[in-house]
Amino acid sequence: MLIMAVALLVAARGATTTWAMKRSPTIESMGEATRLVTVKDARPVLNPPTAAPATPTSATTATATATPKVTPKPKPKATVATMGTKTARKVTCTYPHGSAKATMVARELQAKIWAAVSSNTARMGASVYDWNTNVWCSYAGARTFDSASIIKATTLATLLWQRQQGGRPLSAAEQSWATAAITESDNTAESSMWADVGYGAGMSTFLKAAGMNQTTIDSAGYWGLTQVTAHDQVVLLRVLADPGLLSAASRNSELTLMRSVEADQRWGVSVDAPNGATVADKNGWLPGAAAGWTINSIGLITGSGHKYAIAVLSDTNPSMSVGVQRVEEVSNAINDALT
Repeated sequence: MLIMAVALLVAARGATTTWAMKRSPTIESMGEATRLVTVKDARPVLNPPTAAPATPTSATTATATATPKVTPKPKPKATVATMGTKTARKVTCTYPHGSAKATMVARELQAKIWAAVSSNTARMGASVYDWNTNVWCSYAGARTFDSASIIKATTLATLLWQRQQGGRPLSAAEQSWATAAITESDNTAESSMWADVGYGAGMSTFLKAAGMNQTTIDSAGYWGLTQVTAHDQVVLLRVLADPGLLSAASRNSELTLMRSVEADQRWGVSVDAPNGATVADKNGWLPGAAAGWTINSIGLITGSGHKYAIAVLSDTNPSMSVGVQRVEEVSNAINDALT
């Protein structure tokens, strides 16, 4: 009876129970709320498989007897290609008009993403941005999902941004939390960072600054129940990849950890990445009583001539292994389209 009661409590709270627990559940304080969670997330035991310048005009000297000269019209100056948005097969892509390569990449992404997401009954959202072609494609990019552990990447970005503004590096304790939360997906470390940044005002301020307008913090303060979208997760990855909101040191700090996740968490978007490329990723998984398993994966793929960000989110999966397989089918389709 005790086991059944705990199970019901976990399902009701949306807690991160494990598929293959390393340790027994512990009670963990998260602000004013208390929640039954595991020290680490479940570990999946998987073997996943120039235009010419305008012509200058010269002054025309007129005399009473001179034949009037005709001043040639200047050639139009080169303009930056305008961005356009097209939807095909329920996949919406934004890319530069006039670029044959971008058009080809967008069409291939639309076809392959749709083939992957339509092959199963899961509720999914996917988004990808490619720096080489400036193509951004999304399937249900604004659809919301429980974050599970991918929120740890946003929490760390918030912490780094706050310390950057304060003019100081992470403390020894904060660095320890960051390492454990990202590389091991340790929940206790995430809860410490979550409280440290101030999950209410602190996280909300960062989300606004980053342009992550589709992300909503859980009202009760459960970090794993933050509502996220595939679009906003790609926005986060762009913040981590490009100069701007975060300093080079802050961006390098987080991406280094995301490139160092433990081997048993190298699934999802990292599978079938281009040969020679490096993947900075973060995965999340969460069982739910009504929505089935939530399986999320985000990552930045760079190197060997590639630079693109992927986010694939899903729920209503009957098991963790099925959810991982579905996420990988979508991410593999994206990797295939961009290689």
